[in-house]
Amino acid sequence: MKHRIHSVLVGAMGLASAAFFAFSGASCSQPTIQCVVSHYAYFAKYELISGDEACLGLKGEDIGMSTYLAPNADKTLANYDDRSIAIQSTTLGELARAREGAGYDLGKDKAYAFGKFTTAPDANNICYTGGANGTAALAVADANVEEFDTGDVDNMGNPIIEPAVHLQQEWRNVKVYVTAGAPGTQAVGEMVYRDVTAGCEATYKFIALSPSVYCGLDVDDDENPDTKASNDDADPANPDPPVPYDLYCDAEAHPDLGISVGSGINPDFPVRCDPETLHCILTGDPLPGRP
Repeated sequence: MKHRIHSVLVGAMGLASAAFFAFSGASCSQPTIQCVVSHYAYFAKYELISGDEACLGLKGEDIGMSTYLAPNADKTLANYDDRSIAIQSTTLGELARAREGAGYDLGKDKAYAFGKFTTAPDANNICYTGGANGTAALAVADANVEEFDTGDVDNMGNPIIEPAVHLQQEWRNVKVYVTAGAPGTQAVGEMVYRDVTAGCEATYKFIALSPSVYCGLDVDDDENPDTKASNDDADPANPDPPVPYDLYCDAEAHPDLGISVGSGINPDFPVRCDPETLHCILTGDPLPGRP
């Protein structure tokens, strides 16, 4: 059985833990965790608030987040009380990589949002950015690329020209749940998508879960012990679409069913396979302060 974790902007996952031992009797304490985000991709499930849903045409997508520390006054060490965050979606990230990989210079445009991130979680274990809890707005992710000659030709010998594209994403009121047991693996907020070229806009609520886990079951795969359909009727020319399979979201492995590894999702999170996106999502309300 095939089990895939789909991610974008994924770096090497660094797992860090710290313990502080106070040898004054039998007591011990742990330092307060600071605001962090997951180093794996998030899957952001979108819920339309207003505008033209066809403008983006997605029920959700992978997004990546990363945090940065400013240097201290003499620029020799990091200032742990001055941190920023970057957020990038698959939509803008793939556009930027495709054009840059073909030699196009995006110049001053940034395909990611960027701005200040709070330093420590509040009493509800929430970190903030993008206007939430009085934080400054994030700079809008903006990819404005001109028409571009790829240098390749089609089957008729005609040059392949990529059209001009101008896309924007604005991430607002972003809240990230951060504890030692769940270090930034849930986030909520609002996202405004604009296709400036087409002249359309849509605003969404989003709930993001990390890692992003694809949970579609290929019902035509003969290797699947439980396919929800008969493989005897499988037509290679007209394959059946994948169906949601909740066990792919389980933190535990199920080797008897061909699932050799768990999903990587926190086992404390209630999750299911979303039939619209075939990705694992939370079944209940996420962190306090849902948008």
